[in-house]
Amino acid sequence: MAFLRKLVRPRFPLSHLFPRFLSDAPSSKTLKIFSEELFIDLRQESGYYLDKTAFISKIEDLNARAIPSLRPRRFGKTLFLSTLFSYYDIKNREQFEQLFGDLYIGKNPTPLASSFLILKRNFAGLRTNETYDVFNADFHE
Repeated sequence: MAFLRKLVRPRFPLSHLFPRFLSDAPSSKTLKIFSEELFIDLRQESGYYLDKTAFISKIEDLNARAIPSLRPRRFGKTLFLSTLFSYYDIKNREQFEQLFGDLYIGKNPTPLASSFLILKRNFAGLRTNETYDVFNADFHE
């Protein structure tokens, strides 16, 4: 049982895990951990964001048609995808400095930044275990 307690409650401060992330945080803000799926909302509400934008240029260098994101639940896959949408979407060109200015990719933008029309589709609400007619109706809503 003692082993389980050590596993559940580590005995080191949280700053040990993310020293740069927490040390850069202004002391006037309280650290709120919450689930936010939209990058733009998170940045406009001055939420904390762990900068993963350095991966954008690495993804572009791959020249791959598809890149699978195989990570467990709650690892930020949706938020990173929203970050990519915001980075490449042409309608965010005027907001680029506000959204990405202090992040890695804002200081090192790629030529493809804000240069695409983005069509976003979400298939999470489709009922795939129902009949074809129910699936088709959900798809066309």
